[in-house]
Amino acid sequence: MFASLLWVILGLCYCSKESSQSHLGYPQLSGPSEALVKKVADFKCDLQIYPKNISITLEFYNEDKHKKLGEYTFAEDGASFPMVIEHNHDGNLVCVAKAPNINATVSNVHYLKVIEPVKGAVIDVRSGPVEFFEGKTLELSCNHTAGTYVSYKWLLNGQLVSQALQYHNRLLINRTTSKDSGSYICMAFNEFNKTKFFNASSTEVVITVKDLVSRPDISFTVLKEDSHNYSAMVTCESAKGTPPVTFSLYNRTELVANMTAKDRNATFKVPLVLGKHMGDLQCRANNGDVTEHSKWIPIVVEPVKGAVIDVRSGPVEFFEGKTLELSCNHTAGTYVSYKWLLNGQLVSQALQYHNRLLINRTTSKDSGSYICMAFNEFNKTKFFNASSSEVVITVKDLVSRPDISFTVLKEDSHNYSAMVTCESAKGTPPVTFSLYNRTELVANMTAKDRNATFKVPLVLGKHMGDLQCRANNGDATEHSKWIPIVVVPVEGPVMMDYDHDIGESYDVVSLTIYCKAAKGSFPRYQWFLNKTLLDDRGSFYSVDHQPPQQSILMLSVGWRSAGTYHCSVSDSFDHTTARRSKRVYLDKHVLNRIPILVATVVFGCFTAMILVVSVCCFLGVVFKRKALWREAYVGDGEHGRCP
Repeated sequence: MFASLLWVILGLCYCSKESSQSHLGYPQLSGPSEALVKKVADFKCDLQIYPKNISITLEFYNEDKHKKLGEYTFAEDGASFPMVIEHNHDGNLVCVAKAPNINATVSNVHYLKVIEPVKGAVIDVRSGPVEFFEGKTLELSCNHTAGTYVSYKWLLNGQLVSQALQYHNRLLINRTTSKDSGSYICMAFNEFNKTKFFNASSTEVVITVKDLVSRPDISFTVLKEDSHNYSAMVTCESAKGTPPVTFSLYNRTELVANMTAKDRNATFKVPLVLGKHMGDLQCRANNGDVTEHSKWIPIVVEPVKGAVIDVRSGPVEFFEGKTLELSCNHTAGTYVSYKWLLNGQLVSQALQYHNRLLINRTTSKDSGSYICMAFNEFNKTKFFNASSSEVVITVKDLVSRPDISFTVLKEDSHNYSAMVTCESAKGTPPVTFSLYNRTELVANMTAKDRNATFKVPLVLGKHMGDLQCRANNGDATEHSKWIPIVVVPVEGPVMMDYDHDIGESYDVVSLTIYCKAAKGSFPRYQWFLNKTLLDDRGSFYSVDHQPPQQSILMLSVGWRSAGTYHCSVSDSFDHTTARRSKRVYLDKHVLNRIPILVATVVFGCFTAMILVVSVCCFLGVVFKRKALWREAYVGDGEHGRCP
């Protein structure tokens, strides 16, 4: 408003000026942007363009508060306005230049922050009492006796409170919980020119947010007073709620008893007659704001009787992977607990659901005799119990994929058979095995074990078809791989080859000999040393048969291993004809002897090298003599021509 008034005055001056008037430039106002209250600050108003020999007045204003702060008659070096800073100096400052018959001009706006150090922080609980129930709003305000441009922080139990809950000097929590209880402190602070810092902390204010009591649970146990008298010990308990909590026990509309507890539970003793309904009880809980009600429970204790198992999942014999569900029912009894036995051993609690036993994916380990035990248990003392008769459950293993193999049986000198074996590693017997030659069923057999053997005609060297086993034990059929039925007799030649290992002294220390036959589906390998059959292992050797590919003899070279070796190969089903390899003599000296071919090559290379060196020497001597002779002849000729 004041600025507008200034511009109106300037406009009127402009309208009344004469064309001969001189121009008055805009003053430049400078000074600090921040100043401490009650401290001296200096502001300067400078004018660059002004008419000579005219009196010019510079006036200093707070534009926001419409207040003149000073006035100065202009000199060439401008005007200085020293001030003791007060609160009303805060805001936009301007300098106005005035001269007779000339339009007044206004400087740029200079903003001044007047800083007063913060003092006397105190918390005001604007939302009301410092103790209240959860769900209500908590609003705290951080006030202070002095200070400008103040910032705030809030601490709860010494930890910074989230900025999201702070609004300038207020802390606002809309829906409180007991986690918002604790000691609150506010910290007010400000600064001057980022060099001086001031702060003030309030005293703590303790806020208590109480949990509303939750709906109580009600239960009871039986206390045996003597051989004829019993009592029901009724327990009321709330999972949540700030103590103290007052619990009241009602039998329908009648108040039985009440109790104020320092914890969140209370126990009441009520007379009890076994087998008689003593009424319906309810707990009510209150901790000062609302009352919560439990469910109603009947107070009646009936001894358990007539336990029986109901197989709810179906047949008592079935295959693995299916669900077994048993239910323990009884003809009478209240507040009954249950236990399950399998073959006399307790079943895991993880499989029990009240009176049910549930096994989702059964295996054969779940087979056996099941018994359920129902009992009334009070104060960990069993007063009544009933056991069911046993129910035998049989969980059968599904048959696994069968393996198929065959051996050869020699019937006589001209007739052979293939003995085909089908075998499954898993499956509850009996298992039915079927043998197929492609699409044709060859034979089938139901076995008490998990294997069966079939005899199939065989002609050596001829392909007799492709066979497959199929196994079934009542639920699914599993198929083996296909195998061709073809048997090739052993034929020569039988070849031996070997590798050796060299020791530190470059001697052969071990030898590996390989024996292979040219053909043969079921070869039997035998090793001989000096025509003596070797066992599979000896003091200096070991044999590794790898039919049908080869057999390996591994030797440690020494005096005991010296001798003549050969291997023999025959059909495993017919030992009348055998093929032999060549005999090879091996000992330490033979193995470490240089071969004749190697010696011949080395000697030949050495001889050739001697011949080459000799020829080079001879040619060198010849050429040197010729050179000397020429030199002597040429020298004499030249000397003969001298005067």
